[in-house]
Amino acid sequence: MTKFLKELLFMLVVWFIVFVTCVSLAHCTTTKHNESNAFGAVISDINPYSYLAGSVKEVYDVESERGMVVRIQPISTHMLYVADVLFCGFSPDMLEGKQNPVVLVYETQAHKMIEGIGCHLLVNVLEIKGDKHVGN
Repeated sequence: MTKFLKELLFMLVVWFIVFVTCVSLAHCTTTKHNESNAFGAVISDINPYSYLAGSVKEVYDVESERGMVVRIQPISTHMLYVADVLFCGFSPDMLEGKQNPVVLVYETQAHKMIEGIGCHLLVNVLEIKGDKHVGN
């Protein structure tokens, strides 16, 4: 090799080492961190839950208690409209003793698949109490 090529190769190696050192010292990242509090805990501004308010019409068992379908008529909709929601696991005891109308609180993101349909985790069932409700 000629002297020029040796010097060029040496300079490339030196610049590569300088570049790698700068990158490792800078602690660069390509993702955004949601750590905006003093404790460094991750704070998300996205609500992980969905809410469905209405009257429960029917509850179905799916695949021998692998899942549960709740048929609900949402508040302020016409009588023929119903919504079916598939929940993971069979927990009708969460619905027992609740008077209609209720609010189903469940995780928006599906956790697993039952018969090719994503099922949600039912978190809570809340009763709507009182004679008056807001809306049409």
